[in-house]
Amino acid sequence: MLHTSIADDYSCPEGWSRFQDTCFFFSKSRASWHSASYVCAELGGTLAHLNTKEKSDFLEGRALNGAYVGCVHDRNVRFLDGQFHYSDKMTNTFCAEKCRQSSYTYSGTQCFCGNVSWEKFQSYGLSPEDECRLPCHGNRQEWCGGHWRSSVYITGGRKHWVGGTDMIEEGKWAWFPGNVPVTYTDWQPTEPDNKLHATLEKEHCMALSPSLHGFYKWSDEICSELLYFVCERVAVRSLG
Repeated sequence: MLHTSIADDYSCPEGWSRFQDTCFFFSKSRASWHSASYVCAELGGTLAHLNTKEKSDFLEGRALNGAYVGCVHDRNVRFLDGQFHYSDKMTNTFCAEKCRQSSYTYSGTQCFCGNVSWEKFQSYGLSPEDECRLPCHGNRQEWCGGHWRSSVYITGGRKHWVGGTDMIEEGKWAWFPGNVPVTYTDWQPTEPDNKLHATLEKEHCMALSPSLHGFYKWSDEICSELLYFVCERVAVRSLG
């Protein structure tokens, strides 16, 4: 089933997020880099290629948001009742960072923070995704909940595999598949460092990783590490 991410003629499969003409899927489970590549291929895509600044910034922001929980049906007593932050620059990234800085596990645009028990989550329940279709004030390409609906995220902190590797030639980073050279880069200040691990493995696979300041940049990791991952595929353009 396809749904339109925003009012234009591109669409993505259910559960994927669109940026420009590309769809992205954030995994809910972890895998090695090679296994993640296989899963993405099975889904009709590849591990994400961060080959432009715009695409990298978008994915770094989404990674900072953490895993998407869903569209929660809110009530007079808010699902997330810890803190509230308002800004005319509101985005999912802005909200997640505000909540993370205050040590809350969950963020819900527009922008509510809180720590939620499983019992509370069950009692509130999820609404259909098309009820969380209010564009964010700070980026109208993103959805920020809806009328008494909240787009809820876990507030970041996870590494995610993307499609870069230097397995073919040390120090020559390329996007897999295709062996397309990496030209735009956004590495962490000390990366890539190709550290030797106790397993005698070196770091030949690229990940999005949180920095000490809470922002996401690139790092190299051992390819056998089990991480979450991001797939990409081409968005479908509607005919007519």
